[in-house]
Amino acid sequence: MRRVPRSLVAMVALCALWLVLIRGYADYLARPLPARALALDGNQPEALVRSAEGALREGKADQAEAYARQALRRHPLEGRALRILGATAELRGDRVAARALMAAAAAATPRDSATQFWLAINALADRDLDTALVKLDRLVRFEPELQQDVFPILATIATNPVGAPAIARFLAANAPWRTRFIEG
Repeated sequence: MRRVPRSLVAMVALCALWLVLIRGYADYLARPLPARALALDGNQPEALVRSAEGALREGKADQAEAYARQALRRHPLEGRALRILGATAELRGDRVAARALMAAAAAATPRDSATQFWLAINALADRDLDTALVKLDRLVRFEPELQQDVFPILATIATNPVGAPAIARFLAANAPWRTRFIEG
């Protein structure tokens, strides 16, 4: 049996160490500096999602979609990437695709507030009050700091003759946010 030269073993070990360090550093940079993280690891999923969100905020829908699709190739159930694809579909005017992608995003990441908020607003637009209230309730339960954004919507619903009985059911069920809503 032939022995493997020590120099070859050392080279393989150094390459493996380099890969671990580069990928680890890319993971570290993914949140604060996604572009730099992608320069180190072009498939770093968090950096891809962050870059997609940034591109969407800048109005670069095609670039956002490309980043989101790349993130989904790496992690098929990345809900934030699905949300970004839903947002780009909505920008293109494809409401059916947007709704399907947002529903998939909510299933993959049920605590993603942007997805839940989109679903709530669109349920209101479709006059589906019960679904909207469930989504808004979920938002306020999971992220109480969103009360300042959600309570004005709930107040508008409460002042509407159609919405008042529906929101009364939530308040009667002693929702954890009930006291703050009534006091506000």
